[in-house]
Amino acid sequence: AVSDRAPAPPATRSLAQVMDRHVAWQETGTGPGHALSLPALFAVVRLIASNIDQLDLTVDGGTVPDWLRLPRSTGGALDQGDLIQYTVSEMALRGKAFWLAERTGEGWRLNAVHHGSVGVQASSFGTVGLSYTFNGEPIERLSYNGYGQERALIHIPYLVTADAPQGTSPAVETWPSIAGYLAVEKQAATLLDGGTHSGGRLETDHDITAESARRYRDQWIENRRQGKIPVLGAGLRYANDVISPRDATWIESRQANAMQVASMYGIPNSMLSLSLAGGASSLSYSNSQDNNRLFRVNALEAFTSQIEDAISPLLRAPGRNGGEEQRIRFDYTEWEAAANATPDTDA
Repeated sequence: AVSDRAPAPPATRSLAQVMDRHVAWQETGTGPGHALSLPALFAVVRLIASNIDQLDLTVDGGTVPDWLRLPRSTGGALDQGDLIQYTVSEMALRGKAFWLAERTGEGWRLNAVHHGSVGVQASSFGTVGLSYTFNGEPIERLSYNGYGQERALIHIPYLVTADAPQGTSPAVETWPSIAGYLAVEKQAATLLDGGTHSGGRLETDHDITAESARRYRDQWIENRRQGKIPVLGAGLRYANDVISPRDATWIESRQANAMQVASMYGIPNSMLSLSLAGGASSLSYSNSQDNNRLFRVNALEAFTSQIEDAISPLLRAPGRNGGEEQRIRFDYTEWEAAANATPDTDA
């Protein structure tokens, strides 16, 4: 059962309130949810979530119902885009996301569910199965034919494994490494980003008073500001601060960690501008198309196919055969057109 419980969220809230609550909960402990503070992982989650959010939802053989197209029109707390982004981030960080579906007339009310409110128990019998609680009360999972259910939990796993039938993710399975990346990032930030490097300094082998040091410093700064050539005296010399071999090692470690995080989620390294050659990519048009294809197949579809499988039963009705069943799909048509567009060579 899930042990990292959190208070039940308010019935109606904005995405900002949801994320504020989410972040506040994360900062009380450690674990995959806290890993979003790692810049590389934040970039990965943002890249995947924003691309999926831009995809249109379609329905095979029908139109997208309002309760899915505009979830707030039937009482949902989040708009469709916010609901998708929240779901993708939960899948990426924790390996699973949950929705609560409640019937309203001819449609459904859809709400994202905080992971701390859901308990998941694996079956103790020979076959793999799961049972659920919501706020401590048993709840049924959305069945293959969700038409007959008035209230159901929608479980959307990222990756199902033998050891994690409830779902897992790279952030969960490689948490020791992620924690190591966070340690490297923290140390590198102290060395490189904390303002400890001045860019240069004035040195002397002679003893000088603090007042003289301030006067020389201020004169140097004023001359540079006015574009004048500084003249050094009293045995002073200018020493330029350059990155030390130790600091260079931290930079390499940060870049290597970022590339590792990207690869865990199936993202080509160049898509995060992680090229070690000056931080820029020199991809050809053909290679760029290949990256876009790999990004869709290895990164985006790992999320969208699971979401499609989980929520499509909301459209199913009794009496239909397999060929008549409707299915919710993410439409990649416009995304592929934009991703494969010929770059402007006149610039």
